[in-house]
Amino acid sequence: ICRNPSRKVEPYIFPKHNRRKTKMKCADVAYVKAILHAFKHPSQAVCGLLLGKMEYEALLVTDCMPLFHLQTTISPMFDVALLQAKAFCKDKGTTVVGYYVANEALHDDKLSAHTVKVATRIEKTFPNAVVWQLINTRIKPDSDSLAITVYTSSGKDGKNWTPASNTTDGRVDFVQLHSWADGCTVPIHSDVVFGTLTSAIKAFRFKGLVDLDDSLDHISQDVWNVDLNAALGLSISAGTAAAALVGAAAAAIVCTSSKKSS
Repeated sequence: ICRNPSRKVEPYIFPKHNRRKTKMKCADVAYVKAILHAFKHPSQAVCGLLLGKMEYEALLVTDCMPLFHLQTTISPMFDVALLQAKAFCKDKGTTVVGYYVANEALHDDKLSAHTVKVATRIEKTFPNAVVWQLINTRIKPDSDSLAITVYTSSGKDGKNWTPASNTTDGRVDFVQLHSWADGCTVPIHSDVVFGTLTSAIKAFRFKGLVDLDDSLDHISQDVWNVDLNAALGLSISAGTAAAALVGAAAAAIVCTSSKKSS
């Protein structure tokens, strides 16, 4: 879906009773970065902010901001992170749309009371907010399945978070963003994203991922991970192109077979 870059469109917020029906699309880079964050700190809880916007009738998660691995409770630094993220998003026409978290214990994939508290806070400014609860046992070098459960709020007080209907069967609609046209997204298969994640882990890309904790220790480090985004974007583009070539070859074989049989 492509929009005119010169046309500014105010983000549409779905009414409260339609939140559960909101479809979520996820940019490949956002997913891969969140998983790499958890992979880099396997013995610690990690968390981060999800950035994005409403794109017609869907929530589009375009990127993420890795936050903490030393402490994941709400603190003054969390407020600083929110301010930084909103300032960063303002120039890009996006906003803070959610929160991702990986719990410390390997088999703990449940939303904690603290996660609900953070998510509820984000929901006050973005009613269609989502939470990605990372599934630790699926975060591995040869990842071939979705490693997140997506939660949305279904209660009036914002404290009742349940799995989103379009992800409980293990599916997420992945898209690739293109810099040459604002608002232009191309659907891609999940296998391409999982393959990119595997390649990134084997190439030790996670070592270059910077979260806010890292940035506070060394102010010169880039918490927006511009270089990592570029590297992942190139890798995913190559994977998408390869998948397209395979699809085209398969279609050609089918077409040739049909002609011979006729």
